[in-house]
Amino acid sequence: MIKGKYYFVLFLLSMLFINYQGLEVEATEKQLINEGYLDLSNSDLDQVLLLEGQWEFYWKQLLVPEDFKTTNEQEKTNYIEAPDVWVDADYTGSLPLSNSGFGTYRLVIHINEEDSNELLSVYIPSVASAYKLWVNGELLAKNGEVGTNRESMKPKSFSKTASFVPHSSEIEIVMQVSNFSQRKGGMWSPLKFGSHDAINKNREMNVIRDIIIASALFALSFYLISHYFFRSTSKLPLFLGVFCFFVSLRTLFVGELLFMYLFPSFSWELSVKIEYLTIYFSFMVLFLFLYYLFPREVNKRIIYLSVAICLLFSLTTLFPAYIYTHFLYTFETCSIVIFIYCIYIVGLAVIRKREGAILNFLSVCFFVIAVIHDIFYYNLKINNSVDLVPIAAGVFLLAQTLIVAKNSSNAFAEVEKLSQEIKETNTLLEQKVADRTYELQERNKQLHHIEQTRKEFFSSVAHEIGTPMQSLQGYVQLLENKVQSEEEKSYVNIVGEKAKLINRLSKDLLDLAKMDEGQFDFMLEEVDAVHLLEHLYNRFEHDIVNEKMNLDLQWGSLPKEHDLLLQIDILRIEQVFSNIIHNATKFTPEGGTITIVGEYEENPSSYHENGIFRILICDNGIGIEKDILPNIFTRFIKGKNSLNKKQGSGLGLAICYEIIKKHDGTISVQSKVGVGSQFSITLPVTLVEKENPK
Repeated sequence: MIKGKYYFVLFLLSMLFINYQGLEVEATEKQLINEGYLDLSNSDLDQVLLLEGQWEFYWKQLLVPEDFKTTNEQEKTNYIEAPDVWVDADYTGSLPLSNSGFGTYRLVIHINEEDSNELLSVYIPSVASAYKLWVNGELLAKNGEVGTNRESMKPKSFSKTASFVPHSSEIEIVMQVSNFSQRKGGMWSPLKFGSHDAINKNREMNVIRDIIIASALFALSFYLISHYFFRSTSKLPLFLGVFCFFVSLRTLFVGELLFMYLFPSFSWELSVKIEYLTIYFSFMVLFLFLYYLFPREVNKRIIYLSVAICLLFSLTTLFPAYIYTHFLYTFETCSIVIFIYCIYIVGLAVIRKREGAILNFLSVCFFVIAVIHDIFYYNLKINNSVDLVPIAAGVFLLAQTLIVAKNSSNAFAEVEKLSQEIKETNTLLEQKVADRTYELQERNKQLHHIEQTRKEFFSSVAHEIGTPMQSLQGYVQLLENKVQSEEEKSYVNIVGEKAKLINRLSKDLLDLAKMDEGQFDFMLEEVDAVHLLEHLYNRFEHDIVNEKMNLDLQWGSLPKEHDLLLQIDILRIEQVFSNIIHNATKFTPEGGTITIVGEYEENPSSYHENGIFRILICDNGIGIEKDILPNIFTRFIKGKNSLNKKQGSGLGLAICYEIIKKHDGTISVQSKVGVGSQFSITLPVTLVEKENPK
């Protein structure tokens, strides 16, 4: 914050020094010209002398130095006050003046004989809008092409210096001027006269001042716009940066007109358009900035109206300069009213104690004063001054920088405070996390012990139940052959079915226990897919027929010139089929059909380059309930509506899922209650060309 204040003070001091030096060279007595004659015989020429007063003036005439060698012209002499625009100047002639026209200025200067052999210079400022200048009969400077109408003249306007050695005590200056291109015509800024060193020093200081102001404003604009794009939390830096850019650009097209001086071939018409557009756009951006800076104090309609006015006047630049330059007076009147409202806005913000309101109030007031000053300055109501808007813009922008610095300092202090609070909170959290971690570790040990106990329990139960169940099934089969009555047979069958269920449950538990322990071995071998499906069909056909159902085998698309080979464990795949078909028989009524479909799908994804073999097992049973369908492959999930009242263990499909997963395949199911179910199994295949393709 302190460093920012130092930069602010240094900037102001440098600006004041530059402008002081620029004005110091001009700070001399006015050399008043009387009826086209100026006596400087007693004046020191090592200074800048302003050539102001009554110049000889010949309206509607373009005269050259040779024309003044006759007495006829001198008899018709009239005088005009310069500097001033033609329409406002005091003129002794009878013909009315207008800002569109042409004429000739003439001045005779008498100097000391001792200075007649010194190198002297004349500084010619921007003259509207073309001129030729002779000194002692020699053409020393010109801008554009002087003409008697709009078609014959070519406007060009930027400052120049012309140096010469008079070789006599009398100096004659003749200048032709024409203007048909803009609102102001004539010599509206004073010519400067003095020694070569004095004029050059004055010019250099003015150029340095404009360069520093333009460069400083451009650097600020680049920083602010970059700040917005890298950290776009607020639009204020964007508006400030764009405003700064327009003011910087305008500095190059007014005053010393540095841009035109560096690029003299640049279009005069385009340069004037840029000068006017920078005025309209900079004001528009400034109004938007105030709207975003103090949104609660600003009336949106007034700001929108102000923006609309700026845009409307900017559209006038589509016309030629001799048209749109006349609208500037109207815009200046509107802008003064709007700026008064801007002062009201920041004043209201000060009353309401908004952040940075006092600095904004002072900088806005200074800027408004600078704008009003420049309006009078460029309309020739103030002489011997400078363009204050760029300086005021710099002060305004640096005031915003101070506000941002203060806000940043406050934010940094708040960040430090929050950082300390976060540090303390983190210390507490670390302790809580350590305690919680210890608790979780203890619980994890307990869960691990429980999981290990569960696995051992499943394995033990499977072993302990499996062996006696096999013996029990053997006894049941013997009883079935010996009992005579139907009632006894039904009881024996019930015992047999329960024994089978318990035996199946023990096998499932044993398989899951092996899977959990990683002991579920797979003996992979290469099997022809078609032969596999035919083998499975033959394996389960008899069992399904015994259940009074039908088993159908169908084929989808198969490659004609290749065999499909699977890398599988046949016993495990048969176990999958056994589980799915066993479930199908439980949920399919007598007379129903179970269909097995085999088909080849070519390259369904990049994961299996050679394609897959898809097996569909379909039934027309009662279907699977919608609420359990998403979790059907989860352990201990089972259907509720078995037709034969045989409830499964809920482990079979979970085992199927694990087996297919181990084969790098997939298993899924689609089902609709009352219609049936369809299980889909996919397995990766290898294509082998057939030896004798049919």
